Amino acid sequence: MNQRAIRLSLLALTLAGSLGLSATALGQGGPGPAPFSAFDTNGDGKISAEEFARHRAERMSARAEEGRPMKNAGQGPSFESMDTNRDGVLTPDEMRPMRPPRAGMSGGTAQPPMGSRPQPPRFADVDTNGDGKIDADELNAMRAGRLTERAAEGRPMQNAGNMESFEQMDLNGDGGISAQEFGAHVERDRARMRR
Repeated sequence: MNQRAIRLSLLALTLAGSLGLSATALGQGGPGPAPFSAFDTNGDGKISAEEFARHRAERMSARAEEGRPMKNAGQGPSFESMDTNRDGVLTPDEMRPMRPPRAGMSGGTAQPPMGSRPQPPRFADVDTNGDGKIDADELNAMRAGRLTERAAEGRPMQNAGNMESFEQMDLNGDGGISAQEFGAHVERDRARMRR
C-alpha cells in the first residue's frame, strides 16, 4: 500500500473516531434486518429467544441514542412467529424470510424490513416462463400471490383497486409486457405512491 493510501485511511479512521461514529452509523446497524451473525452472539449457528430479544433491544436502544429510533419496531416479526418448527431456536433458514429477494415472490410469509415499503417484484420474478414478456396469466398470478401473502401477514395491500390493468401496462398492445414496459409501470407506480 502506498503512503498516500495509508494516510487517507488513517485520516478517515481519525475523522470517524472524532465524530463519534458508532458501528451502527458505519453500516453494521443501519436500516433493514441485521445479519444472522449479529443475533447469534455465541456463534453456535442458532439464535435463542434470549439472543433474539437482547439483540433487538440493544439495536433499538442504540438507534434511539443516535436520534434514529426504529420506526414500526413493534410491528416486526416475533421470535415465535419466525420459529416455524417450534424448536425454540432460529436457524438461518428461518431467518431468511425476513430478507425476501422481492416481497410477494418468496412463496412464504416474508416480512419486509421493519419500517420499509415492500419492493415491487422484478421483471424476471413475474416472467415465470422466461420468454422475455409477461403475459396476462403471469401478471394475475403474481398479483394474486402478493395479495394473498400480504393478507396472511395482516397487511392488506393499500389501493389494490387502483392497480394498472394488463392493457394499461402493455403500452404497445402486442399482448405481452416487455421489461421496458414493466419498468415504466414500476416508475409510474412509485410516482403515484409519492403523492
